[in-house]
Amino acid sequence: VQNFQNFKVRINAAVALGAVWGRPAVNSLLFDILESLVVGLESSQNLEVFGEYQHQSNLVQQLCLTMSHMITFINNEQEFSRLTHILHGNWDIVETSLTSCVRNIPPMKFTPILNAHNHISSFSPRNEEENNLQMLYQSCVENTH
Repeated sequence: VQNFQNFKVRINAAVALGAVWGRPAVNSLLFDILESLVVGLESSQNLEVFGEYQHQSNLVQQLCLTMSHMITFINNEQEFSRLTHILHGNWDIVETSLTSCVRNIPPMKFTPILNAHNHISSFSPRNEEENNLQMLYQSCVENTH
């Protein structure tokens, strides 16, 4: 998902991660996976390989859906803080990608974003980063088509 040149391979890797049924399946790898998804979003903007442009939007969409699905595995305030720290390391790309995803996603695929919003809303934000993440997902839910 991070930087393989073929975007279709990366899409399929993200789909596989998005099919994980619960936290026990990823356990201690959750934050490594989240970091990889963010790196994948960042590298999806580099179109050095001719012919991959047609798959860029699908890759960004799948990475955002998988990231949102993984967010629902966050168990407590400490993990929520760790999540926001990871996402704020590349906040511009996370925010732009998620906003773009929501604009272009078919309604039948929206569930992971809604679930992530509902899940992180249960945490009390303790700083600006945590508040920004909650507001981003709130905005995504409010601005669906």
